Formats: sequence, structure tokens, C-alpha cells
Amino acid sequence: MGVASYSYQTTLISILHGNWVLGEAHCRASSALLIVCNASSVYNITAIAINRYFCICHSARYEKMYTKRNTCIIIGIVWAMGISTWIPMQVLHMLKYDPVVFACTVVRPTNPVYTLILELIHFVTPTTVVLFCYINIWILIIQVKYRVRQDAKDKLKPNELRQFFLMFLVFTVYILCWGPYSVIGLVLYINPKVEEKLSDWFVVIIYFLTQFHSGMNAIIYGTFNKNFRDEYKNIMLSVFAKLFRITFKKK
Repeated sequence: MGVASYSYQTTLISILHGNWVLGEAHCRASSALLIVCNASSVYNITAIAINRYFCICHSARYEKMYTKRNTCIIIGIVWAMGISTWIPMQVLHMLKYDPVVFACTVVRPTNPVYTLILELIHFVTPTTVVLFCYINIWILIIQVKYRVRQDAKDKLKPNELRQFFLMFLVFTVYILCWGPYSVIGLVLYINPKVEEKLSDWFVVIIYFLTQFHSGMNAIIYGTFNKNFRDEYKNIMLSVFAKLFRITFKKK
């Protein structure tokens, strides 16, 4: 929501004018919001995978670990990591206007060393952690189902298959959206001259794939998870009800 409400709007203005016309302050603000929100989105996926891992594979410890206080701390850590991803970019002057994608964003060839560190922390590590969590969850669930049904010779129910698919889909979308961008970042560290061989269209596609990822999880969970849809409706109705009461009181 943060990226869509501001960073995307500045990019749209840039596209319409064919250049950046909003000044340096907006460029810094737009790139900062873009980096912090996208980084936090990836770390949030990792935190959710870890949460599901402990909930399913270590359920006896789950209640003690994920108290309300600890959950708030985890949320704070996720956003702190997003901010800590942005700060070195600002210090190293890596956030600039990129005319290829019409946006103020990180220009990775500016500092290949930090680009390598970024891809290791932002893509390789989360991917490894999420894979570890989901693989162990799948193994445990399959083992449990097999033990329960080895005599009955029953198959998995449709809703069980749906949950497998949902977990796999979330991770697959993350890999598809961030994979090309991160792999190119690693290649640029090894050989910076590769950037000269990349076509503008290819750069645009892999860049906007990462931006596309920001809104995909809500769509996936909303499509395949009824509980998510119901809670989302309850939140929206509650917000509108409060706004209506505030407006009515003022009148």
C-alpha cells in the first residue's frame, strides 16, 4: 500500500514526462519507501514461514514463543531489517533516478560489493530459510497422513491439497518475481560489464516483476483462503464504520 500510494505515482509521473521532474527530495523519499517496503515484504514472508514451521513442526513450543509481545517484537524486527537494508544504500549513494525504468531506485552497479551482500541477505538467505521451513512442514504432514492412512489407503482430501498448493504458490511467486533480479545482481558482481549487454526491455521486465510481488501475496491468500477473505472484510467494515461514526459526530 505504501509503494502503490506514493512510489508508483512518482514513477507514473516520470513515465508521462519522459524524465524525473519532481526534484531530489521526492526522488529520495520515493526510493526510500520503495526499498523499505519491498525488503520488509520479503522478510515478512520469511517470518511467516518460520512461524508456520514452529506452529506445525514444534507445536508444543509455539504458544510460548509466539506470545502477543513476541509477535509485536518480530514485526518490529521485520521493519527494522527493511530500514537497515535502505540505510547503506543511502550512505553509499546507490539510490538514483534510473531512466530505463523511470523510477528512483537502487542502481546496483554503483557499488558491486554491497550489491552482493544485498542479494545474499535479501534473496539467498530468505530463500534458504523458507525452503527449509516448508520442506520440513511438508515432510511432517506427509508422514502424519501416511501413518494415519496407511491401512485405510485413503488419499489426501481436496482442502489438504489446497493448503499444499497455497504454500507452494506463495514461495513460487516469490522466486519468480525476485529470482531474475537477484541472479542478475550476483552476475553483475562477478562481471560488471554484463550490464552493457542487457537490453532495456529485459531490465524493465525483471525490475517491475519485483514490484509486482508486493501485492501478490494478498491476492493469493484472498483467492485460496476463506478465513483471510472474511477477516479482510471484517477489518474493512470496521474501518468504514469508524469513519462513518466520526463523520456523523462532526455533523
